Amino acid sequence: MKKTENKSGKSGMQVMKKLMAFIGNYKIFLGLSIVLAAVTVILQLYIPILFGDAIDEVVAAHQVNFPEMWFYLKRIVFFTLVSALSAWIMNLINNRMTYRIVRDQAIRHIQVLPLSYLDQHSSGDIVSRVIADTDILSDGLLLGFTQLFSGIVTIIVTLFFMFSKNVWITLLVICLTPLS
Repeated sequence: MKKTENKSGKSGMQVMKKLMAFIGNYKIFLGLSIVLAAVTVILQLYIPILFGDAIDEVVAAHQVNFPEMWFYLKRIVFFTLVSALSAWIMNLINNRMTYRIVRDQAIRHIQVLPLSYLDQHSSGDIVSRVIADTDILSDGLLLGFTQLFSGIVTIIVTLFFMFSKNVWITLLVICLTPLS
């Protein structure tokens, strides 16, 4: 594997290890974010199943099992609210975690700057560079946390639901998806 280096001469793996050390300080937030991503995704994938069950209660024209259909519709509303709430809390946690990681990183970066660098560059230049770096880092972390956790959980839960419905069709989809 070819090592890519950034402006500071560090490889991508070195930067990733350093970033994981920063993220490691917020293990509770990270764990909670993963749990909430799982709750959100599971409920988002379960709600269409409930809609299918509610539709199945319509047997024929003028033959609807209304009590059972209302049972499913109430569950749909409840699970939709829980899913929305967990997604909102997950985003709040991800934002707070990202803000704190970026804040810690920016402060550490400024603290280790040599005095000669501070003497040679204007304060506006230094502030501009710190803002640009922290903006890139925060955007990457936010997208990474939100999309990565949700994406992985979505794939796993979707495969679980598919296997629970029909193993052979699921295996066929898994085999044919890379070809498409």
